[in-house]
Amino acid sequence: MIIREDIVAVIMHCMERSNSTRLTARDFRLQTVHAHSPFSIAEGVSLHGGKSALETRLRDRDKTIREACALRINRTEPRRKMILPTETHGAASVPLYQLKMTLKWSDPAIWRRVVVRADMPLSWLHYVIQEAMGWTNSHLHHFIAGSAIYGTPDPQNAGFGREILDERRHTVADLVPAAKKKFLYEYDFGDGWIHEVVAEKILPPDPGFKNPVCLAGENACPPEDCGGIPGYYNLLEILGDRKHPEYRDMKDWMGGKFDPAAFKLDAVNKAFKRLKA
Repeated sequence: MIIREDIVAVIMHCMERSNSTRLTARDFRLQTVHAHSPFSIAEGVSLHGGKSALETRLRDRDKTIREACALRINRTEPRRKMILPTETHGAASVPLYQLKMTLKWSDPAIWRRVVVRADMPLSWLHYVIQEAMGWTNSHLHHFIAGSAIYGTPDPQNAGFGREILDERRHTVADLVPAAKKKFLYEYDFGDGWIHEVVAEKILPPDPGFKNPVCLAGENACPPEDCGGIPGYYNLLEILGDRKHPEYRDMKDWMGGKFDPAAFKLDAVNKAFKRLKA
C-alpha cells in the first residue's frame, strides 16, 4: 500500500492517540481533515507494524514530511525554537497590519490581537500565530484565503489535487489587501485547529517597528493533541468534575494545573522579541 503524503499528518495524529502496536482501519476512519482543508480520506486504511513500519515508508519522502514524523513520534519532545532570520530593511515605507486571530468555535472566544508588517511572509506569520496563541509548532499547517491555499508545496504531489502555493513567497498583504478582509490559518490537520484572522486596521509605517507586537488577548490555548474543539471542551468538563471516572487520567495527562482563562500578554511579547518584524 502506498501512503500518500497528504494523509501523513492524519496518520501521525492517529498513531499518537493509539496505545496499540497495530493501527487498524477504525483508528483512521473519520480522522478526516476539516472541511476547509484541501485533503480528506475517503476510506479507512490500515497499517501493520506501528511506528517502525510508518517510518520505513516515510524514509524516502521529502524533508518536510520526515521532520513532521520525527516531531510527533514523541509527544514529550521539547518545543521547537522559533527564531526568524529576517531583515527589517525598508521599514520606513511598509504599512503595519493589526490582525485579530480567533480560534473558531471557541466559547468563550480564544483570541489574540497582534501588529505585524504588511510585507511579512506567511511562513513567518506562522511563527507569530504559534507564539501568540501558545501552540508548540509541532504539527503541519496552512493558510486559506478564498479558494487559494498557502503552505509548503510538495513536489511529489505536483499535478494532483489542489495546488499549494508557497507561503514563503506570499505576504500578509497578499492575503488581506484591505482592512476588514480575512483568511484562515489551520494548524494540526488531525485536531483541526482553525483560526479566523481578520485585518482590523492598516496602520501607517513606523521606522521604529522592530518586532511583532501583541496588543491583547483572552483565554488559554488548548493543550496540543486533545482532539480539537470537541475534545478540548470534553477535557474541561472532565477536569471540572473530580468524581468523573476519567478525572485522574486526564489530570495526569495534562501534567499539572490548567487554567482555561489564563493569558499572559507580557510572556507573548517577550517571545516576540526573538522574532524580527
